[in-house]
Amino acid sequence: MKRTRSKATRSKRASSTQRASGVASAEGIVAQARSFARILDLLAHGAVPMLFVLFVWLWHPFHDVFEFDPDEGNNVIKALMLAKGHGLYTETWSDQPPVFTYMLRAWFALTDWTVLRGRLLVLLCSGVLLWALYQTVRLSWGHVAALVSAFVLVTSYRYLALSVGVMLALPTLMFAMLSIYALARFQRKPHAVWMAASGAFLTLSLFTKMLTLPIAPLIFLAVVYAGWTKRGDAPRKAHWLQPVPWWCGGALAAGVVVILVAVPLNEFMQFIR
Repeated sequence: MKRTRSKATRSKRASSTQRASGVASAEGIVAQARSFARILDLLAHGAVPMLFVLFVWLWHPFHDVFEFDPDEGNNVIKALMLAKGHGLYTETWSDQPPVFTYMLRAWFALTDWTVLRGRLLVLLCSGVLLWALYQTVRLSWGHVAALVSAFVLVTSYRYLALSVGVMLALPTLMFAMLSIYALARFQRKPHAVWMAASGAFLTLSLFTKMLTLPIAPLIFLAVVYAGWTKRGDAPRKAHWLQPVPWWCGGALAAGVVVILVAVPLNEFMQFIR
């Protein structure tokens, strides 16, 4: 009887051990699958802009194009004059806001002074724009809709040409799209940082080129709407406009920094003109 009981006990222990090991292995497989899914998700977030930049750099014949537009030469020369100590709006005339000129100057300082390197900077801006569009659409409608949106943008009229020219359109659109993306992130996770970032990015867009001025009121209405949709219970309903000062504060702070750094106060009226 004792031997029979000991055998039964050992068999029960063995079966329980096998079940525990089976559960542990199943949990390990599930954990690995989740980790793999996270990696795929992260790759999906950045794959589209990275593939776009790589494809354009390797395939588009912009390396051999002398000039897409006279503005390319103007922008490169302004950055070069700035690097040589000739300030914007004082010794160097400019009919555009200063952000892109300072971006070019900093970029050329890190690389070298060739038009091709300037075109690479704009191509990277195009990649960031594509990433911000993808993420904004993904947050609301998922990866498939984001992929379709990215495809529509890339195949739109003159997008490829603008992505490889040392001109202001793509950088200013990049900052505007980052402003919209920050609003989308606020919708998912309300935080003052996202609202302030949205305002700051819109200011940088306007201080790159006034091309995005018509959409500024629409973004502001989106800020008000975001505050309204995120209003809380009855005692907090009076605070539903809180995102507005956050957004305005970010926009104002970015504007003050750009003006203090890039616009001489004694030449401010030339900048306004």
